[in-house]
Amino acid sequence: MMKKQILILTFFIAAILAGSNVYGQKSYTNVISGGPTLLIPNTLNGCTADELHPVQGQVYTYTVNASGQTDVRWFVVNNNDVIANGDSLIGYGGVLPSSDGAIDPSDGNGKYIYGDGSTVIPEYNINPVADATGQHHSIDIAWKYFDGLTDQVLLVAYAEDSIGCTDNIVVYRIIPQPAFTLDVAALNDAGDSIAGPLDPVVGECVSPIEAATYSGSGTTPDQLLTVDYGENWVFFVVNGANYIDSWLPRFQISYDGAYAALEAEWTYASDATNPAATWNTIDIGGAWGTVAVIAGGAGNN
Repeated sequence: MMKKQILILTFFIAAILAGSNVYGQKSYTNVISGGPTLLIPNTLNGCTADELHPVQGQVYTYTVNASGQTDVRWFVVNNNDVIANGDSLIGYGGVLPSSDGAIDPSDGNGKYIYGDGSTVIPEYNINPVADATGQHHSIDIAWKYFDGLTDQVLLVAYAEDSIGCTDNIVVYRIIPQPAFTLDVAALNDAGDSIAGPLDPVVGECVSPIEAATYSGSGTTPDQLLTVDYGENWVFFVVNGANYIDSWLPRFQISYDGAYAALEAEWTYASDATNPAATWNTIDIGGAWGTVAVIAGGAGNN
């Protein structure tokens, strides 16, 4: 399991046209002045993970009781696919062949078993042999997260004796537990939380007026008052925990007034006060594309 804290920065510019008045905001660069308050991930309540309800990325051991002369072939398959293909797990023609396309490859390239994309689990998907040299009565598996309620994902153990006279089959229905948690806190520009988790909503005052200029020509009704309120920055610290490789931040920001620009950026916590740090921009315009938070990336916490 990995965890990573990131700092979210939102920035908006207000430009409201009303009659002969113009309200704008200056453009300048600002980062949080102090180290951001780090968040400890909250415990996931109600999580009762076990071998049949695994947490993604954790290794679980599965064992069948078989005699010393019996070999076991293990494989993972979605029973929905088996049925859709008109197959069965085992029948007169033998067990579902190891080359069947519905079987998870176990190297991480499938939908269900977590892996590095190249290494196959040694005990996995090996057809029984005619002697006791290849017995595989236990297997260790780390799972990805998937919808185990809609999909009937089965870990299958097919056992056959050394002379091919007796066989048996056991299935384990795998329904993963979601373990990802996301903790969010609003910060002031010193990096301290501005409210506790149970406090009422905290308001943010608009930036004070930084400049006001008036222009006009004679007595004609074209006078213009331009009021500059500067910029408003809102900081959040976000801690995503219990993910394996990465997660993709996706935020929606609303603003009641008219605005000329609306942006959101994030960086890792340890880079938040570094002027040279790379800030990843979140497109608020609807595309939502952004850079994934990578486990082991910058700003380990």
